Amino acid sequence: MRTRSCTLWSRLAAVAAMAGLAVGLGARAAAPVLNVDRDVSGVRITWNAEGALDFVLEASDDFATWTQVNQSIVREEDPANPGSYLYRVFVPASQAANFYRLVNDGRTQAAYVGSKTCAQCHADKYQEFIESGHPFKLNKVVNGEPPKYFSDGKVNVPDTPAGWTWDDVSWVIGGALWKARWIDNDGYIVTGDAVQYNLANGSWVAYHASDPVGTKPYNCGSCHTTGWVSIEDGGVHQDGLPGMWGSFAEPGIGCEACHGPGGRHVATLSKTEIVKDTSSALCGKCHVRGDPATIPASGGFIRHHEQYNEMLSAGHKVLTCVTCHDPHVSARREMPGAIVRECTDCHDPAEYKKPTNFHTQITECETCHMPHASKSAVAVNKYTGDVRTHIFKINPAADGQMFNEDGSLANGATGVTLAYVCYQCHKDPDGV
Repeated sequence: MRTRSCTLWSRLAAVAAMAGLAVGLGARAAAPVLNVDRDVSGVRITWNAEGALDFVLEASDDFATWTQVNQSIVREEDPANPGSYLYRVFVPASQAANFYRLVNDGRTQAAYVGSKTCAQCHADKYQEFIESGHPFKLNKVVNGEPPKYFSDGKVNVPDTPAGWTWDDVSWVIGGALWKARWIDNDGYIVTGDAVQYNLANGSWVAYHASDPVGTKPYNCGSCHTTGWVSIEDGGVHQDGLPGMWGSFAEPGIGCEACHGPGGRHVATLSKTEIVKDTSSALCGKCHVRGDPATIPASGGFIRHHEQYNEMLSAGHKVLTCVTCHDPHVSARREMPGAIVRECTDCHDPAEYKKPTNFHTQITECETCHMPHASKSAVAVNKYTGDVRTHIFKINPAADGQMFNEDGSLANGATGVTLAYVCYQCHKDPDGV
């Protein structure tokens, strides 16, 4: 028997009101609507995400005694409303109850505890995570010393831009894997002709050279920090610096940037008090640029951090990012376990790795289907950037066009053109 909860919830709310039970706790926001589906295996409960983190899921057999449900709650993208979220939990039949409700118990999940607190119980995940690039999206300059990266304390950024010293800057943006930029002592991003440092070749290039120094605020915290609250949303200037256009709980992408504030989880040690979101939309909050339905481009390359845009245009959009990636581990650094599923786990190698096909014998799938058609910091040549594309599809047309007429958008639906695929190996005598 399957029971739709709209009717169930209405009936329970009415009974609760008569019994004097606090279902919605008066003036607080009404509980999200529960959908309860039952079958022989157990109970599947889902609800919308509006205000969901303020509520606790409880169960009862007699509608008099309620206990908190202790199964893991998973947050995922609502397939009917892209960009919106659903929470879901499965209760096995052996533990199922007759009634379920969401209760706002006055506690808050808005308390951030920091990644080092998470490490006390999740040491293995923390050790993987600290070796990735995520924690180093924003790095404090302390005592005039360059920031150190990864567990071995690598100094990836040895110098500041010409005319600046380490005492003149307060933070370094990035610097772990691709490039570094600086924030001055007033919180403004350093601009000029040679103020971005590229790790791959040690080059210095321009960043917003037309903007006068001391005028470009740091408003990048939604993707570079954890718990960012912009000035527009009621935040304050981090460290009292006027150029920091918001505040954060932790610099860089910490555990709680993806799992949500951990205060209640730490207090209760309950798995239900932390977010486990396996949707691509979560990664897409940062690995996106502009309209997700388009793929912005510039200078003959797809712009960086657009994997979500690319995935939505690709034939693999039915997959999620975590289908192939462990989000705690860096594929860029080739860390063990970063790729959790290979192409051949789904695609029969016997069909593609044919002995009669020379190319499939000397290349890997990603060589051709994920060429470096994107650029974050530097390009090797006209058709090779420094970030692999996630479009996957190849456009075999000899006259295929990778971009629209003005070069501002990539043609993701038609695929990566042969110049970006073939010219990785087939080069002129001078190497281009």
